[in-house]
Amino acid sequence: MREAMREPTLFPEYERHRGAMKFGDVIAFSGKGGSSEIIKQLAVWKGGRAISHVGMVYPSESDVLIIESTTLVDLPDAVDRSVHKGVQLHWLSKRLSNYDGEAWWVPLKTPFDAIASLEVYSWCRRCHEKKIPYDTIQALGAGLDFWDSIFENERDYSKLFCSELVSRALQLGRKIGRGVNPSEVMPFEVVSFPCLVESPVKIK
Repeated sequence: MREAMREPTLFPEYERHRGAMKFGDVIAFSGKGGSSEIIKQLAVWKGGRAISHVGMVYPSESDVLIIESTTLVDLPDAVDRSVHKGVQLHWLSKRLSNYDGEAWWVPLKTPFDAIASLEVYSWCRRCHEKKIPYDTIQALGAGLDFWDSIFENERDYSKLFCSELVSRALQLGRKIGRGVNPSEVMPFEVVSFPCLVESPVKIK
């Protein structure tokens, strides 16, 4: 799949690094909307980075795509041109241009091996083809860790929120352990996974 008549973006750091982005790298966002501010404040309160959303670089022949699960995107899906809440594919360049906030590239320290890459790709592709909806309830539950003695999200991938999608993909790729519950992971926790570089590159 090729983005028709691609023109360089206005983001020089993205243009500089886009050729090095690989399947499984995380794209982290820090938005300016009301819900994004709440997520960021909660992240900072827990000692993490002010990250409100994450997506993951997805295989493409030449253009940089990301797979993500969100309710806030009004861009048509890069593959089927639909607009819906949940798992979506987007050209990263267009996503950055339409995003009200900052963004970082957080590379994997080492790429998926061939077997892991196929498993992650197959799962992500199924999630996209099924248009897995966004999981608002589990997203809220993941943020309320101080209630975990009473309520903890069960592993359930019939719906997915952003960091749940990325965490499960990294788990299938054997980059994080099976003991991690993706349904409990917040965006700021994703960028702290040991499989990712410690110094993200700001691309917007």
